[in-house]
Amino acid sequence: MRKILFILIFFPGLLQAQGKLKLDPVTNRYTFEEVFDSIPLPMNRIYRRAKTFFISQSTNSKLADDIINSQILANFYLSPCVKYSKHIQSDIPVTSTWKMEIRPGKYRITISNIMVKMSPNGHVQEMSLGTYCSTKMPGIMGGKALKKLHKKVLEAVNAQIIQIVGKLNESIRSKSYSDNDW
Repeated sequence: MRKILFILIFFPGLLQAQGKLKLDPVTNRYTFEEVFDSIPLPMNRIYRRAKTFFISQSTNSKLADDIINSQILANFYLSPCVKYSKHIQSDIPVTSTWKMEIRPGKYRITISNIMVKMSPNGHVQEMSLGTYCSTKMPGIMGGKALKKLHKKVLEAVNAQIIQIVGKLNESIRSKSYSDNDW
């Protein structure tokens, strides 16, 4: 019971974003989708708060907004931290495409085109998260250790996405947010 209270008090964003990365077996690509509803705000306020959130979150993000269709598209850069062992951890550079569709009282976030940047032998390569997680690394790592690494990367990417989506939802629902255009 104490653990549940601890989670509820210190991690309220986890309760709001419950999505999970899903693998499409045909394309071997991961996607994330989450719908938030029961938002007591007009579409224009949801849109404005979401756009402000995306702008404030990353200076490296590319943003395209379509106010007529109530959509926001953003290329978002993530850097989930993966702990390889007790003393070794690394940030993994990941790019992703975020699409936010807004309707009265609700919105949907779809995250696709999740790409991992690697630099083996000094050459930067970009591959989908699905391809990365099915790549063999002969001579470097194999078998169970490689599966464990891929699982850690997936968990780290998913955790960072859930964290950002939770912050977005909190920002949209915030009572202290100022909608003043001036």
